[in-house]
Amino acid sequence: MDDTNPDVERALDALLDRERAVVLSGRLDQLSQLVPEKEALLERLACSGLSATSEPGRLMNKAIRNQELLENALKGLRSVANRIATLRQMSRSFDTYDQSGRRARILVRREHNVERRA
Repeated sequence: MDDTNPDVERALDALLDRERAVVLSGRLDQLSQLVPEKEALLERLACSGLSATSEPGRLMNKAIRNQELLENALKGLRSVANRIATLRQMSRSFDTYDQSGRRARILVRREHNVERRA
């Protein structure tokens, strides 16, 4: 492929915008579809060098912005996973404290009212 550097930069700029839109929309499963294209564009950009008209700072700022969005999305996913784990634990038992501050664990009994018929 014989792309000029400005064409590669425009393509990478557009890809970074698409990546941002994917993260903001919460469709994180679609990120894997962007990776091969992003790697190819970065490789072509590295091989061709920066042109006199390029704006590497703008592309870098977009890449950093997207990285921050991805990190925050990951923090949110971890928070949800921790909350789900806490709710599961609470469905089995929970801790309470008496007047003197001693902790007591209360086990939750589940009544299985499933009736099985032959």
